[in-house]
Amino acid sequence: MDLHVLAENGDPEAAAAARRRLAADPEARRAWDEVQLTCDQIHDRFHDAPPAG
Repeated sequence: MDLHVLAENGDPEAAAAARRRLAADPEARRAWDEVQLTCDQIHDRFHDAPPAG
């Protein structure tokens, strides 16, 4: 998950490490995709929510 956060937030070294890991490890790819799906769901939930207050 740490690599995911770093890679998605502009850390080129983390992005490169993540690409190498994902290419070599199907379980890491599955976990990455699961984290990405969760992030997308959270983003959508808060993006679509009415303003607080």
